[in-house]
Amino acid sequence: MYKFKIINYKPYEYEILQHQLDQLGKDGYYTDDLSFVSIFKKVNHPIYYKIDFFKQTGKTRTEKNNLKDAFCDPYLEYNYQPIYNKNGMYVFVGETEFDINIKWNQKENYIDEKKRYQPIGYMLSTLLVLICLLVAPFYSTTIDVFLTYGTAISYLGLILLCMTCFYRHACSFYFYSQFYQMIHKKINVLKISLLSKLRFFYKMSFIISVILIIGGLTEDIFNTQDLTKNECNILTFEDLGIKEKTEFSAKKKTGFFVSPYYTSIELTEHDVLYTKQYHFHSSKQAENKLDKIINHPENYDCTHFSAHDSAYYGYVDEQLTTLVIPHQNTITIVNFVFDYTNDNLNAIIQYYK
Repeated sequence: MYKFKIINYKPYEYEILQHQLDQLGKDGYYTDDLSFVSIFKKVNHPIYYKIDFFKQTGKTRTEKNNLKDAFCDPYLEYNYQPIYNKNGMYVFVGETEFDINIKWNQKENYIDEKKRYQPIGYMLSTLLVLICLLVAPFYSTTIDVFLTYGTAISYLGLILLCMTCFYRHACSFYFYSQFYQMIHKKINVLKISLLSKLRFFYKMSFIISVILIIGGLTEDIFNTQDLTKNECNILTFEDLGIKEKTEFSAKKKTGFFVSPYYTSIELTEHDVLYTKQYHFHSSKQAENKLDKIINHPENYDCTHFSAHDSAYYGYVDEQLTTLVIPHQNTITIVNFVFDYTNDNLNAIIQYYK
């Protein structure tokens, strides 16, 4: 019988980890490699785990080895083997009970200024990323990024993940300071009940954010539907009187902001007809989208737009390449590369009106 555990504890949470390991050991679960994802195997006798702290201060290799040996020797003497070392927090495992306590009077150099204030740097970095994620949709990010429910959900999960990381680093900054006081002033100010509650909140927030991200990406994959010519109301070369053999593909997506959204591309040997069609929930949303298109032609491979015949003509320098056709709550963007005529342009505009 096996148990799988995720081991992700900060040094100031050592008592919570010790309690978990004590319970596993009491139930006879053994591991010789404690890591982020740990596998515990059921054995027919109790197992004992011990946590201790060690910060390497030696300058030469010999001095470092001697200091580490001096730290490990009391455990090795009773056949306890080191199975974990992260941030100077060690875990030893043995099969016989060994009564030893952490010698806090020898741990005063364990937490230095770097360890105490390092979380501030992580907090600021996470906060910067979080601000960028919150601000981006209002400035640089276009609606095309959130064309499916899944994309929006994943983005929300990413924001929650950044908030969770910020919260975790803020807790680390505060409790490292508390841990420092405990070591130097010999006053135990770490409240296990409070740490457990804060850790539970962190775990739940992390799990929810991961579910949102993975679930959103999964939804995004299944959201896209492939369509044939007969299944979508998209203009083709045949509608323009071009009878050449073509390759055609079209997709449909649905989301919170655009429902539905169609895209299609049709190719001949020399010609291209690429169409995007947005169906908005209201005319106001459609107007806002149209304003962004016209005011930011660079996002649509154009240098400028001009209004003409209830549509907007997009140019690359002086070459017409794009038509933007608004109609009620729908906006259609047609990019083309072929020898068009005025009749072709009118046919495209009338088709989407």
